[in-house]
Parts: sequence; C-alpha cells; structure tokens
Amino acid sequence: MGKSIANLGFLVVVGMILTQCANRGTTTGGDKDETPPVIIKSTPENFSINFDANEIKIQFDEYVKLSNLQKQEKNISKALNKYQEVALKEINTSFETFDISLLHGVTSSGKTEIYVKQIE
Repeated sequence: MGKSIANLGFLVVVGMILTQCANRGTTTGGDKDETPPVIIKSTPENFSINFDANEIKIQFDEYVKLSNLQKQEKNISKALNKYQEVALKEINTSFETFDISLLHGVTSSGKTEIYVKQIE
C-alpha cells in the first residue's frame, strides 16, 4: 500500500511538471516594427538606365527574408487617367512654391497612383 501511494505521488508530481512545461497561447512577437529597413547598397545603382544584367542585389541594414519571389505579385504602376494627369501637373507646379502638397479625394479615387507617379 505504501509503495502504491509513493508511485501515485510520483506520477502526480511528474504530471504536474509536464503540464507546466509549455503554456498554450499565441506569442505577441514584441512591439510592431515601425521603421522599415534602410537600403545600404544596391546593384545597379538607383535610377540606372539601360540595365541589362540578370541579377539585382540590394543590401539592407537588417535581415530581410524574401520567399517565393517568383510567385509574388509584381507591382507595376498604372497609367494615369486625364484627371490624375491634371492633378499631377498641379502638384508639380505647387512644388515650385510649397514644400507640401495634399490631394483631397474619397477612397479608391486614384490618389495613390498619383503619388506613385510623383515618386517615380
């Protein structure tokens, strides 16, 4: 009887240890990374023309993992419509006088495409 109580006690202790080893739940991953990686070096240099090599190298200030690069959607800027072209010209004109320009418009009105063209 004493031996079975000792075995039972041993099993209870082992069971308690095993159930406390890992806690269920989701990990937070820490605070949200607000700062994007910074490009240290790129080959070819930015704004190069007549690039005919088969490889592009970009070195960042932190580790960046790209997976399935061939399957990722390619971001190609769209052609602007006539209203967006007028807005882009007005923005370029306003930059002669002001450092900042703001586009007013509802969601999906095409503001982002104008900003992308301005950046290009």
